[in-house]
Amino acid sequence: MSKITEQPFHIRSNSMPSTSHPTVQRVEELLHKQRAHVSSSRATKFVCDGLRNLGDLFELIDELIRLPTNQQSLHPGQKKLVEGQLEDSLMLLDLIVNVRGCIVSMGEHVKDLYSSLRRKGNEALSTKNIHKLLKNCRRTLVRMNHKSLSCSVGEKDSSTLVKASEEARMSSISLLQSVVSFLSKPKQKGSRWSLVSKKRVACKESAIEEESADMWLQASYDCVASKEADGMQVLEAQNCLESLEIKLESLESGLDCLYKRLIQNRVSLLNLLSL
Repeated sequence: MSKITEQPFHIRSNSMPSTSHPTVQRVEELLHKQRAHVSSSRATKFVCDGLRNLGDLFELIDELIRLPTNQQSLHPGQKKLVEGQLEDSLMLLDLIVNVRGCIVSMGEHVKDLYSSLRRKGNEALSTKNIHKLLKNCRRTLVRMNHKSLSCSVGEKDSSTLVKASEEARMSSISLLQSVVSFLSKPKQKGSRWSLVSKKRVACKESAIEEESADMWLQASYDCVASKEADGMQVLEAQNCLESLEIKLESLESGLDCLYKRLIQNRVSLLNLLSL
């Protein structure tokens, strides 16, 4: 996105005060709520809530775009900004597809673990494909983060619509980073058994500061690898897998919601370019 030097899509105060219009007020409310979700995004519940809230935010941004004062021909500078937003949204859509693919792969891995627990087998279950996908997602997120830092919108240089669009994009990047971090195996120090003990305790906690899918997978890995796992250990592993499965389904639902809103947002921006 190019650096903004004008005030595109300005909501004129003499016809529609930005401080009083219901849509603008609702946008500000959702932005405030979204900042809280992002700041608490280490827990998957807040990530899921944030993704859904973000979908609502993009829907309201579409309403801003459709306001009469914004439905007018664009000058070259404004067109360049819209084209930049379209490019950003395309990158976000691609990233969502890839992150969703990681979630689907993780879900299949969970099903494989269920099957292995029932059979009490000792086969190796690989997550190589998942980690490869996550690596690509992290690279994309790094590129988008660098772009966000170099193209941030100044408070005095943009309208409510532009600032909301930029903040929604940056919030999307932050939440997707949290999803990728949740799916990635954490790098921890300590003995293997002390870590396993901590992870098993974390499985039973209803609220923790930092989560990862590996916390819910480790007990299953131990049972599959052990020839002496008892019924209680198997049950514990199954409970952990059920918790993880619920979280994955919730994350997938949030990503689907965000994806649909971004598609509609692209349609609205393309319509602006056609005026």
